[in-house]
Amino acid sequence: MIRFCVLSTPRSGSTWLTDLLNMQEGVRACSEVFLREASRAKGSFFEERLGEHEAFDEFYSRTGGRRPYCVWRYLKHLEAGAPECRAVGFKVMYNQLRRIPELWPIVTLRRYRIIHLVRRNVADTVLSREFRRRHLPEAHRQRPVAGGLQVAPEPAYFAGEVARTDRYIRRMRAFTFWWPMPSLDIVYEDLCRDPGGQVRRALRFLGVPAGNVSLDSPFTRVAAGTRKERLANYDAVAAALRQAGYGHFLDDA
Repeated sequence: MIRFCVLSTPRSGSTWLTDLLNMQEGVRACSEVFLREASRAKGSFFEERLGEHEAFDEFYSRTGGRRPYCVWRYLKHLEAGAPECRAVGFKVMYNQLRRIPELWPIVTLRRYRIIHLVRRNVADTVLSREFRRRHLPEAHRQRPVAGGLQVAPEPAYFAGEVARTDRYIRRMRAFTFWWPMPSLDIVYEDLCRDPGGQVRRALRFLGVPAGNVSLDSPFTRVAAGTRKERLANYDAVAAALRQAGYGHFLDDA
């Protein structure tokens, strides 16, 4: 069995990629398993994505285990739930690694491969977070929202978030480069342009036959429109990004 994790930052398409992988024959990809219990309200999107998988917080409470050993047992529990699959993995966010720091050494010992999903345009990641916070109170509502909606983030704050996220992604890319097990970078923009091709790349990476792939995912981009159309204060944000050295992220606005 090949073990893997999908590593990413929020609003980078990780739920979509995990869902696509989970639809392929011979692959089990568990979503939202390390999300905090408070974020998985009954009937919420996150509870639905968890499906039949038991979340780590629930496993921890039910077994009364102690960390870090409980994390090791939990990963074995996930793997044992799909004995027929050639590849079994889960999704984890950067911030969840800070909350469960022992996960990295345990994943290393268990010889997990990493699929690192990043967005080429970091400003789009931050813009997506702002859009979700202002217009999508139900997290990850998976239907297109009404056109014409805008956000007007404070320019200095927006530029600071772009810089912070960019630094974090660069550090994680360097980390995965030196990872002792194989790692694969998938770029969100490439996934949008050619989902079939990127899923096949991931399947080959996992040692799973990459023949006919299923792409019938319910996920769709929730906010359409150009950056100029979605940013009510586009000129001010663009000026702040240029001053911070990130103006190129809005070149194709």
